[in-house]
Amino acid sequence: MVSRSRRRRFPLSSVTGNNNINESRPVINNSKRSTQKLGASSLLITLSIGGLATIILSSYYYYFGSYIDVSPFSNFQHNTNTRVVTPLPPHIQKFSFYIHEPEYTNPRVPIAEMHRKRGHLQVYDMDIAHFIWSKRPDDSLFTKLKPWQRYNQMPGRDYYDEKLWMALGMDQYCGKKHNLGKGKQCTFPYLPHSYLLDKEDHVVSFLKAIEHNPHKAYLLKESWVNKGAGITILGPNSQELKNVQTSLEDKSNKEYTAKDEYLIQEYICNTLLFENKFKFDLRFYWFIASIDPLIVLFRDGIGRVSTIEYDESDFSNFDMHVTNLSQNGKAVSWEDVSRTIRDHFHSHHEELIDRLGKDIDPVVHVRNQMKAILVDIINAFKDTSFVLGELTADNGFNFLALDYVIDNDLDVFLIEPQSQCNLGYTTEPGISTARNFVSDFIDVAVEVTEKQQILNQRIFPLKSVANFDVVYDMESGFQYSYEYQRPTKKKGCLQERALE
Repeated sequence: MVSRSRRRRFPLSSVTGNNNINESRPVINNSKRSTQKLGASSLLITLSIGGLATIILSSYYYYFGSYIDVSPFSNFQHNTNTRVVTPLPPHIQKFSFYIHEPEYTNPRVPIAEMHRKRGHLQVYDMDIAHFIWSKRPDDSLFTKLKPWQRYNQMPGRDYYDEKLWMALGMDQYCGKKHNLGKGKQCTFPYLPHSYLLDKEDHVVSFLKAIEHNPHKAYLLKESWVNKGAGITILGPNSQELKNVQTSLEDKSNKEYTAKDEYLIQEYICNTLLFENKFKFDLRFYWFIASIDPLIVLFRDGIGRVSTIEYDESDFSNFDMHVTNLSQNGKAVSWEDVSRTIRDHFHSHHEELIDRLGKDIDPVVHVRNQMKAILVDIINAFKDTSFVLGELTADNGFNFLALDYVIDNDLDVFLIEPQSQCNLGYTTEPGISTARNFVSDFIDVAVEVTEKQQILNQRIFPLKSVANFDVVYDMESGFQYSYEYQRPTKKKGCLQERALE
């Protein structure tokens, strides 16, 4: 996480609103991804195009091997806008790259290596680089980029990268998605319920919740801290929970109620265990292949497993509950996690098929949930985070991560997205996963840039997308969807279940 002094603050009220930033780039009638309203005749044409596009894309995804369920084009819109993209100047080497941050010169982070393998020239003057790379967003670069340059960072990241704003933005979008009315909020079932401690009504709600049921477990999180740091486990009836309660009840005590600093989340209980012993989470990747038009790809990642055998009755051991590799976790492959999922499904077959259906593939079911959650994130923040905004480049790209947890019902929960995901793994399978991911997303970034900037073509179809799932494509109007009804009542932690 970048030090807070370097991070720009944006008005939180605009999390789900329209972004009206004035963009200075050679774009014709498309600076805000606007779409024209359709008349009746145009609507018929649109529906016909939508059906044809569905067939074409379905065939494309099938033949190129992308592991994706192609859903109908629920949000297909007839975009009549035309973009003009600045061509690469003749004196600039195509796909030349500049590493803006020393951390990306680390040999364990293979960005430079993968560029060089493709014959791309590394330059040491940013003004003559086609691609610019940094792990941490440098706000000072956004308005200095040439229109033809491509930078792997975007403005507006705070909306989804900062834990408190992420929770609020998703709750606002939940209300909007379910047509609850202006200003109404709700919580998606895949998100642990959050209490934002700089909001008095949230503090009141939390105090009422623990008074009603002191047997729940919670996590106290510092909003701006990553890598498993800044987390305090508030076990059921624990002294830590009582200390926080006492502090919040004293309105003169501002320890936890400073603006944008802390939130409390319900602890996810009854989690699926790796090899039936260890708590784990999933670190999966997503790649914004293009900001304008917005194109987002999903990619398999790794499991992160605690090295201490799990005991849900014991909340005193931090390392047992936190799986981050910077703390105590170890990396395992997605294939290893898939075996755990299948083993659990077979050992609880009757219980799970009653709810999921006899033809369900449990691994595909888990993966589909992860993709659908990502689409909700994109829709929640597409007007604030996934836009060019103040970028003076014509387009850009970014690679990010998502952290998930699975419970014994095979329901997926979102922990948080990550804008600065680690690629410098020191052990397998992290090393090979990162190398393959970097290699593939450089191929995608190169192909998108070449089609849009050099050949003046539509971006799809993409030959380099085979190892990704396309979940969002604003060029065609496609977004992935997966309909699934979760159990309305979830099991609590061991202490809570003992009282039921």
